[in-house]
Amino acid sequence: MKSKEIILSSWWAALLMPISVQAHPFRLSGDTIGFFSGLVDPFASTDHILAMLAFGVWVYRVGRPLVYLLPIVFVGLMLMGGIFTLIPIEIAYADKALYLSVVLLGLMLVSDYKVPLPIATLIAGVFAFFHGYVHAFDMLLGIETIMYTTGFAIGALLLITTGLVIRLLLVRVSNNDLNRFLGGGDK
Repeated sequence: MKSKEIILSSWWAALLMPISVQAHPFRLSGDTIGFFSGLVDPFASTDHILAMLAFGVWVYRVGRPLVYLLPIVFVGLMLMGGIFTLIPIEIAYADKALYLSVVLLGLMLVSDYKVPLPIATLIAGVFAFFHGYVHAFDMLLGIETIMYTTGFAIGALLLITTGLVIRLLLVRVSNNDLNRFLGGGDK
């Protein structure tokens, strides 16, 4: 990678890094009621929006058939992280891992380095787990928890799919420099 590309990639990473990344900056923990609350939850926090969009854009690079499987696995691991909050053991610095995931997913996108698929999938899986773990702390357990969680999973899949569609559209309308910048190589 040329020094100009490294500087440009670093600039974009710094620009896109959220200043304040909180799991739920605009709501109280008692607001988790029902399917609709779960559905809009992923769209209400910058960390989730950035991570899901970045993952969707990154998944496009993987290609078929994993492009269809990895988003489902990602959401499944998020749900598993959420279930892990029921165990009375706290994971230290889980919120820091969530913040780091946003930065590292962005760096995976802007770097031209092709991370081997098993390693990249492992990294994304760990990030998904921590996202689910941190976000689940804000849920109240009750009768609406299953509906909320269902909405949350669907909302996360919608964001990942949006990232895939953005990448697909940019590849179709862009030149090779932008495509390479988005991590697509010479596709």
